[in-house]
Amino acid sequence: MTALTLMITRAGQARFTAAQLDAEINLGVAQVGLTDAPFISAPTLESLPGEFKRIASISGEQVGDNIVHMTIRDESADGYTARGFGLFLADGTLFATYAQPDRLFEKSPRATFMAAIDIAFPTGDLSELSFGNTDFLNPPATTERKGVVELATEAEAFAGLDMQRVASVGIMAKITAALGAGLRNYVDNAMSSVA
Repeated sequence: MTALTLMITRAGQARFTAAQLDAEINLGVAQVGLTDAPFISAPTLESLPGEFKRIASISGEQVGDNIVHMTIRDESADGYTARGFGLFLADGTLFATYAQPDRLFEKSPRATFMAAIDIAFPTGDLSELSFGNTDFLNPPATTERKGVVELATEAEAFAGLDMQRVASVGIMAKITAALGAGLRNYVDNAMSSVA
C-alpha cells in the first residue's frame, strides 16, 4: 500500500516541537475527523473543512522511519463517504490533515467500518507521537512482529524479487519441485535447525 502523505498544521508542528523540547504536552492522537468536502491540506488549517464526524476508536504504531500504520474503527449506524480526514490531539488541536479529490472511505449504515492506512509524516522522529487503543491494530508483518501480509502470486513468488509479499505453502511446494532435490535438502536442513 502506498503511504498517504499528511500535512502537519502549524499548530500541530508547534505542539510537536514543544513536546520534543521536553514540554509536558500530550501528543496522543485521540480522534480522527472525517470530511467529504473537497479541500486542500494546508499548514494554516485550524479546523477540518466540512467535518461531519469524529471517531475516537483509533490505533496506531510506527512501522518505519516516518511511517505510522493506523487503524480506524466505527461501529455506529452512520453511513457516509469521506474524501479526507484530520488527526486531532487530546486537547482538540488539529495536528495534521489529508485530502484527495476522490473518495477515500465509504461506510454502510449496516456495517462496522475498519480502515487500515499507512501515513507518511514529514519527519522521521515520531517517538513522542502516540495513538489510542492498540488492541485492534493490524500492522504490516515483519520478521520481528506479527501482522498482516499480502500473499504473492505464483509469478511474484517465482521471480523472488518482492520482499513485502509472502508465498503460500502451495506455491513454495511448486518452487521446491521446480528447483529439485538441492533445494529440498536445504529446506530440510533449515527446518531441522529451527525445530
